Amino acid sequence: MAITTLPLEDCLHLLRGEHDEQKLTGLLIAANVCHTGDVATVMEVYRAIGSLFLRRRLNTGLGKLEGGKEEEKEAYLRLAVTVLSGLARIPEVAADEGVVSTIPLIAEIISKSSDLTITEECFELLSLIAIASEDGVYRFCEPGVIAMIFPQISCFPDGKT
Repeated sequence: MAITTLPLEDCLHLLRGEHDEQKLTGLLIAANVCHTGDVATVMEVYRAIGSLFLRRRLNTGLGKLEGGKEEEKEAYLRLAVTVLSGLARIPEVAADEGVVSTIPLIAEIISKSSDLTITEECFELLSLIAIASEDGVYRFCEPGVIAMIFPQISCFPDGKT
């Protein structure tokens, strides 16, 4: 029992760290510690990493925060979208205010991204949030959000969404 608890505790300790490098290392460990259907562990990971870290990564990827090279921005954007999409598969995470509040950022990513993979993942994330939370549905329908994502729907190849 201690063998499976130790990596999780190490992971949570890193995710709660003060430095982004610690959090990124914790995310790598989390990928090996979290298992499909393990709601409790995923919730612990989400609470440990916090929505602010993920929001910062989204903002960095969108170029809203200073510093960083262009390729780093793309990597941070991809990381944040992938982590959020993975965590949001748990309805309790998708319904969390920290995740719901990312809807305008996710819509902005959809409106600006030329990467179909990121766009698809963002649409999936928006769907997960909207399904899990009434607040998510309301934020999804806020002025500007639908206007940012609607033009991108036509970018999907027929029958492949």
